[in-house]
Amino acid sequence: MTAFQCKIVVKKKPSGLNWTRSEQLYNYGALGSIGMSTLFHFLKEKLDVQIPTFFNLLLMILILAWLSSFFLRLNEHKNFNAAYIGDFHIEEHHFHCAGREFPFTSLRNLKTDIRDFYGKKTGNRRIGPHYSNGIDNFIAFDSGGESFTFQLEFLSERVIDDFNWALINCICSERIPYQRSNFNCIPEELLDMPTVRNFIAKLLKEQRIDASDSLVIRGYYIDETTN
Repeated sequence: MTAFQCKIVVKKKPSGLNWTRSEQLYNYGALGSIGMSTLFHFLKEKLDVQIPTFFNLLLMILILAWLSSFFLRLNEHKNFNAAYIGDFHIEEHHFHCAGREFPFTSLRNLKTDIRDFYGKKTGNRRIGPHYSNGIDNFIAFDSGGESFTFQLEFLSERVIDDFNWALINCICSERIPYQRSNFNCIPEELLDMPTVRNFIAKLLKEQRIDASDSLVIRGYYIDETTN
């Protein structure tokens, strides 16, 4: 049974400058208008040359192109620059990654970096695309003596929630063999959910983590503040 599914992508090396449409308008418009303004000033003030109307119109077009970049970026996403290579599934007892299966029992050193989704604001305030393309997500692990890293595409914030929930279930049920570092794959705000806290209590009871562990101390703090 598939608990989660998304696409695996591989970034392609862009040819030339990897600018979006708004970045092209901003950069070329700024460079062109500054260059032409400087040239016109030199010709007029130093050489007393009259600038033909055509070139003044061209300068106005460059300035308008530069100004339009500020509006275009508001609905623009980052360039994709990637290729799909297959699907990623979290199944009952394994990861399915682009046609390969990795049993949970073989996994070691699981790591994730999940923070991006299609439509997330980039934080670019003045120039550059306003929204992300959702492909800056990674899952990495060791299996069979080899290391693997896969780049994942998430199409919405809800998909991140679905991924986290599916992975938490695999970690806390110990279908993925327990390692203390597995907790690094769980977002801090989700460490307080009952499934995770019950797993921490189980590890403490079985003396697989110490009472001084930060996860345990965090649990005591939450209990005190909620009572």
